[in-house]
Amino acid sequence: MRGRWMDIDGRRYLFFAGTSYLGLQVHEEFIEWIVEGMKRYGAHYGGSLRFPYSGEVYGEVERFFARWCGTEAALLCSSGTTAGLLTQRWCREFELCIALEAHPAQVGCAPFHTVHTVEKEEEVVELVRQSDVDRVLVWTCSVYSSWGRKRGWEWLEALPVGKRYRIVVDDSHGIGVTGVEGRGVSSFLKPCRADVELVWMFSLAKAFSVPGGIISGSGDVVESLRGTETWGGSSPPPGPYLYALVHSEELIRRQYRKLCGLVKRAETLLEGVPHRHEVGYPVFWFEGEGLAEYLRDRGMIISAFRYPDERSELQQRVVVHAALEEEDVEKMAEAVKNFYRGRGLRLKIL
Repeated sequence: MRGRWMDIDGRRYLFFAGTSYLGLQVHEEFIEWIVEGMKRYGAHYGGSLRFPYSGEVYGEVERFFARWCGTEAALLCSSGTTAGLLTQRWCREFELCIALEAHPAQVGCAPFHTVHTVEKEEEVVELVRQSDVDRVLVWTCSVYSSWGRKRGWEWLEALPVGKRYRIVVDDSHGIGVTGVEGRGVSSFLKPCRADVELVWMFSLAKAFSVPGGIISGSGDVVESLRGTETWGGSSPPPGPYLYALVHSEELIRRQYRKLCGLVKRAETLLEGVPHRHEVGYPVFWFEGEGLAEYLRDRGMIISAFRYPDERSELQQRVVVHAALEEEDVEKMAEAVKNFYRGRGLRLKIL
């Protein structure tokens, strides 16, 4: 697989899947920065981030994301999963844990006695009202990854007073592709009440195409996590990739602008086709089986598998990413429309 294309059994297919939304993993400029980083740091630093001479790039990437998210500080973790688990361990003091459409991988290994799993914001408020505990943790995602639905945040104002709240927002599928200039949910969601503390965490392996994870928030939050054995005992991400990331801010902006243009084009072309989609988000979710096979026969691969486990609903998604070109999006949209026309659906001609 290389950007626009995936080679399978000697045949080349246009690739409309994955989560590398900005297409950095195949961009020549980004790769050149990785190579320069390897010359500077080697392939990987095998040691602890606690070592005082582990390399300046780790501090640079933390400052980069503190600025990117508009927070006091940021903490680099070995992966997005590690960032999530680390934040969960740190939240064990909270007596009521509510998972609001949180990522199933995180909920399944949460170190709490009871996790209340809910799908609607009003259920969070109702659970809090019914509870007499004073400390409440809410774990949620900024973007519901199954089809890209963005979280609403009005419910924060409706939380009952007299309690202490910590809201942990997983922005893995939002950072880089949502918010102001791709800065994610932290660019518009700010602390609204003194009793509500917001913490962001996200994987770098999605839009930014590098190993690692970030936790972003207040300086107190970051320093308390930096002092844990979980953080100190985990290996850091490879330095060359982080070196490329902190030197590619302008490239990231260009790729974000390109992605916005491709998504807007896809939205126009797919108007009238039955699908679910959040305006501006690079994922288009289609119901009914058969589309993936139809597109594969016509040289295109989309995301189509049951998620998060084999008993789940089939997730049939077209992912638009910045490694594609406009003609690729046009080819995909025309094929999708032909598929539904073949099923008797009348579509307007643009």
